[in-house]
Amino acid sequence: ANSSITTALYQIGNAGQLAAGDNFTMALKPDGSVWTWGDNGRGQQGDNQAENPNGVPQAIPNFGTMTAIAAICGMLPLAFALGAGSQMLQPLAIAVIGGILVSVLLSLIVTPVVYFGLTRQRQ
Repeated sequence: ANSSITTALYQIGNAGQLAAGDNFTMALKPDGSVWTWGDNGRGQQGDNQAENPNGVPQAIPNFGTMTAIAAICGMLPLAFALGAGSQMLQPLAIAVIGGILVSVLLSLIVTPVVYFGLTRQRQ
């Protein structure tokens, strides 16, 4: 039967998790990256290339950035103290948003620059 619901979820030791769906598979690696392969008829691979199946595992681009944006948007009502009792959680929300922004900055800008500098010196 055709179903978009995940049909299996496996833990692969230290390698992460594996989810098998309707003719496609997704793997969550410990570093947080998500890899997909198989059918892509409904855009399951997250690469904006529906109807283009791929038998080779490929990383979903910008998955970490999208996750960070979603987490920040989820914390905004608390950060702005909207709603009853949210003043108590406002400092936590601000700290979480700050931490996410710093981690995105480090992973997208600082780390590549340092890597480029270190590999350039070797040549």
